Amino acid sequence: MRSPFRKLLLVALSLTLSAVPLLLAADAWAAAPALTEAQKLYDAAKFDDAIAKLREALSTGEVTGSDAVEARALMARCMVKADNRVEAKQGFKTVLRSDPGYKLDPVNVPPDEMEVFNLAAKEIQQEQIEAGQRIPASLMFFIGKGPGDNTSLGEVQKFFGGSDKLDPQTEFGGSVRFPIRPRFSLDIELSRLRATGSSDSSAASFVFKDTEYEASGIPLVLSLYWTAIPGQKFRANVFAGAGWLLGATVSMDMHYQNGGLDFRFLEGDTKTGSYWHLGGEAEYMVHPKASITGRLLYRSAVAEDLIPHGTGLLTAIQPSIPLFQNIKVDFSGVAFHIGMRAYIGY
Repeated sequence: MRSPFRKLLLVALSLTLSAVPLLLAADAWAAAPALTEAQKLYDAAKFDDAIAKLREALSTGEVTGSDAVEARALMARCMVKADNRVEAKQGFKTVLRSDPGYKLDPVNVPPDEMEVFNLAAKEIQQEQIEAGQRIPASLMFFIGKGPGDNTSLGEVQKFFGGSDKLDPQTEFGGSVRFPIRPRFSLDIELSRLRATGSSDSSAASFVFKDTEYEASGIPLVLSLYWTAIPGQKFRANVFAGAGWLLGATVSMDMHYQNGGLDFRFLEGDTKTGSYWHLGGEAEYMVHPKASITGRLLYRSAVAEDLIPHGTGLLTAIQPSIPLFQNIKVDFSGVAFHIGMRAYIGY
């Protein structure tokens, strides 16, 4: 007898629990009856009545928080219908100042209302640009210096009579930057890293003469930039990004001399490595659409296991020498770049 009673109790409890979200949703919707009533007036084409209702609700605090944002947006839409486009635009601008990410759905909102909203959004964006809070889309070209000792390949260079480090060459590259939010931008960057060296072991007991060494790579990086100090003349940004070290290459152009033999051969390998960086950037505006830019960054740019064991000519000649095997490309460390940026977004 007790088992059916328990089953009925469990069913009743389940129905009660399932009804709780619906009750909560009903309470949440009932929290802004003025907004509901104004929407009905809009649907009935009673735009002046809807405007009066929303003004009263906003002034008395009947709608607050996100409901207040929706109320102001609905009031601006009603103003468009009432042929008061100037005040409607100001209303939309008030909405966007309080919620920069606010958007109208073009599928459900008529074109005349969308037109005024888009005008308001464009003016808000221009205000943010002039205040240095929103950075427009831009193109940049830069040069600089950074680390590039590449000691792994440097050890091979040292073995044949040269230095134990390669010499980093001038870096150069470019980027495209797009605003995604006020003070936030997404940057796509491509650059060139290169280090070179040489050795001459002809005076020693070796048979290699005038050997040239090179390590290189092409970082492709996606970075997020945040404007820490906005301004019209001077700006400061911080950034972090990650990507790939494309075309990471080591090469040894070796001149072989032994008796009557005299020829050259090239030893090398290419792989894709990893890349990440973080740093700071300063901009000085020399023109409303151009700036001189400098940045200081720390990066990790590494590709490993180039010329794996047993695959290179040197390892075939001298298989017992570990430094000829698994050479690493490494441009990690602190770098500085200076360049020109051209703004194209306004």
